Amino acid sequence: VSQSRYVVIFLSHAAFVFSACGKVSRPVIGSTIDSPIALASHPSLPVTYALNAVLGGEFETGSLHTYSMAENLTPQLLSTEVSPRLGTALAVAKTGGFLVAGFSGSMPELLVFKIDAQGVAKRSELLSDRVTLPRGKIGTLQLVQLPNQQDWLVVVSFADRSYEAQFLIYQYSESLGFKKLFSSPDDFYQPNRENPLGAYSLAWGSPVALS
Repeated sequence: VSQSRYVVIFLSHAAFVFSACGKVSRPVIGSTIDSPIALASHPSLPVTYALNAVLGGEFETGSLHTYSMAENLTPQLLSTEVSPRLGTALAVAKTGGFLVAGFSGSMPELLVFKIDAQGVAKRSELLSDRVTLPRGKIGTLQLVQLPNQQDWLVVVSFADRSYEAQFLIYQYSESLGFKKLFSSPDDFYQPNRENPLGAYSLAWGSPVALS
């Protein structure tokens, strides 16, 4: 009986050790700064936003930090919002009402963060405030509001500087979310050696949207 009991205890202990080894627990990033690749500022308040990409994978998630940058004071952390890892781009609306962050993980996506009167950014809980992008690393992100328009244009470029480089343009409504308008080169033309201007603009430059 004692031998059987010993075997049961040993097997139970082995199962526990195997289970513990198979699961890796990573700490919560919290206020830690880790690979803040993307930075952006509020258009009218002394507030700056930093997107922690967590390139080393030490933490389970990334984060968006909101800092107060009041004159003659050291930066003060106002809030931390959980985000996916590998954040690579930020754009703040010129109204100061929201910002869009781009993440370049295995499923690239855009997420909207609402900004309150103090400039603090909070991740939107609406499903319409996120959109999945084609595979690739997001290079630049721009928010443009045309005259007499309520909606926004979201211009996303990918960091691949080759003839396969592309950018996408979405329409964003704060009430309806994202709607894809078109992408390049699929909806325009394929750049080639006979079109130096097109090849140059897509291979070595970034799209520029003017308001």
